[in-house]
Amino acid sequence: MNLRVRFGKALLASLFGWIAGLLVAMPFQIAEAIRVTGVDRRLLVSEIGFTLSLWSALTFAVALYFSGFFLLPMAWMLPASWILRHRGLWISTSTVFGILSMAARAHVWTALDHDGVSLINFWMWAAFSAVFCLVTSACYAKFLRGVAVTA
Repeated sequence: MNLRVRFGKALLASLFGWIAGLLVAMPFQIAEAIRVTGVDRRLLVSEIGFTLSLWSALTFAVALYFSGFFLLPMAWMLPASWILRHRGLWISTSTVFGILSMAARAHVWTALDHDGVSLINFWMWAAFSAVFCLVTSACYAKFLRGVAVTA
């Protein structure tokens, strides 16, 4: 299997991971939009629309970042046979990496200073990145298995 096919499969897996992460973390965004707007129904509809479109754009950018700087280099460095042999390790390590990368970004180890926001920011992004990395790595392993079977 050539590198171009593996990169294509990795990018397709990233698309599925982005959609799954977007859907899992969306309730956090809706809750934040409701918390900010209060009970004004006219404002709530436009605020939720703006919030969800901004959330989609931000998560897409993060998904591109994860894919470009982490998934594609791993797809290039690790042989497909290794990923298929150690599929559980591949998926669990990727998921833990997603959570830890967001923990580092949100500074969760500082108990009192969270850049002016509460831990909801961490939980929202941790849910997205964990599900994104989980689904992306699982789909990538599944795609590799399908390509290996047909080859």
